[in-house]
Amino acid sequence: MRVVLLLVLFAATLGSGLVYFTRLDAGYVLFAWAGYSVEMTAWVFVATICVLLFAVWLVSSVLRYSLGLQFHLSRWFGMRGVSQIHNMTARGLAAFEEGHWVRARKLLAKVADQSENALVFYLLCARASHAMGDTDGVSACLQKASAVAPNASMAINLTQAQLQLSDGALEACLATLIRAHAINEAHPTVLKMLAEVYKGLNDWEKLNALLPQLQNERILSAAEFELLRHRCKCELLMLASKQGLEALNTLWKRQTASLRRHQDLVVVYARCLIELKAFDKAEAVLRQSLKENRHDDLVAIYGQLDGVAPEQRFQFISGLLNKEESSVALLLCAGELAILNNLPGQAKQLLERADQKAPNNETRLALLNFYLTNNETAKAAAVLQKMR
Repeated sequence: MRVVLLLVLFAATLGSGLVYFTRLDAGYVLFAWAGYSVEMTAWVFVATICVLLFAVWLVSSVLRYSLGLQFHLSRWFGMRGVSQIHNMTARGLAAFEEGHWVRARKLLAKVADQSENALVFYLLCARASHAMGDTDGVSACLQKASAVAPNASMAINLTQAQLQLSDGALEACLATLIRAHAINEAHPTVLKMLAEVYKGLNDWEKLNALLPQLQNERILSAAEFELLRHRCKCELLMLASKQGLEALNTLWKRQTASLRRHQDLVVVYARCLIELKAFDKAEAVLRQSLKENRHDDLVAIYGQLDGVAPEQRFQFISGLLNKEESSVALLLCAGELAILNNLPGQAKQLLERADQKAPNNETRLALLNFYLTNNETAKAAAVLQKMR
């Protein structure tokens, strides 16, 4: 209020001064141009100049204020729009994580229509549609994603493949992954999913061809890769056995030395040989493997080689026995072979050692059968009592 009063006093003083000075004879100012002339006192001329300057200042101020107001309004509306998008994004992502698929798709679709990162939101909408079981919705969202980001084929194909894989649509997933593989042959996710799909489709030939790339790119951990490779090689051996002994042996010879020593592959190879009645070959393979690795599965298969003379098998197994380190499987195998060779004394000793080493139903059943066969009813009853 005080400032306004001072401005009024200043304006009144200035106006009085101007009136006073205009009454003084300070001369005249004459303007003449094209036959026209304007005459005024010097003070009126000065006042006119001041008024014109003030008018210029006033107009410029009004223009600056108008432009500034427009800028601030546009900025305010812009910030308000950004804030709304951020709010919708947060709500949409929260709904997605909470599994509210309908709300998530609705909010994220709105965000996608106004966002520079529309691809991400359309892919999330596709996942939400998939969770809802809306196949048409998935296709529509993926098409929109492709339209807004035509150079993001890898991301779109991977999303589609993951959704197809989760549905168990392995053939469709494979077709999608092949397109993605053509874009980038070394993409780790594509390679890992291809391995999973080939395994699900039992396409062991294709998986076998993919193994070198999986190893070179280190897609899987060392343990995972070895497990997958052994499974693949075992399946291929079983497939080859259906084509005959020659195909089986040819494939076996193609394996590396380390794979031919691996117990899982030896077990499968030996079983395939037994099915094809190649007992001597199976015995030779098992004998060589047992010299290096006395795995229980190898011992069990060797004991079941009915096509090979029991004397030959018992002699070999007996040579592997060690009082301190012999496994239960080895003792049981030796005991059963001793029975086949009509050596009841050695059989009894071996079976009792196996039961002492690991008393369980398997060892006790072997002992029970032996006692019953040899009319040792008291011992058979004692073993039967322990099995209950």
